[in-house]
Amino acid sequence: MNNPQDTLDMIGKFGSKGFDSLRELGELQMSTWNKVMDAQMDMFNSVMSSANTQIKLATESKSLEDAAKAQAELSRELAEEMVTKTRNSVEMIQEAGEAYREWAEKTVKDVTEQVEASQAA
Repeated sequence: MNNPQDTLDMIGKFGSKGFDSLRELGELQMSTWNKVMDAQMDMFNSVMSSANTQIKLATESKSLEDAAKAQAELSRELAEEMVTKTRNSVEMIQEAGEAYREWAEKTVKDVTEQVEASQAA
């Protein structure tokens, strides 16, 4: 590569590909962040809803026994819901990990191809 223009073109391609790769990473991170925050808010809303229902049960129950039974049932339902939401979160994290792995593999492949092309020139 004796031609300065060829060298500048190669540097420009490296820069362009690098920027594209970083942009893709930023989009992936933002998408993952949004999914995590949505899942967190969903869990928070479930807990708050359960707390509100528990307060209502405590004030409207006719006996302590009725209140205790209703509280136990509500706690069981919340626990089941949290287990389901946690499983969904684990799946989401696994999907995000796969997306990051694919991004990294693509980036390494692109860089390798660019280096090999520049060495061949």
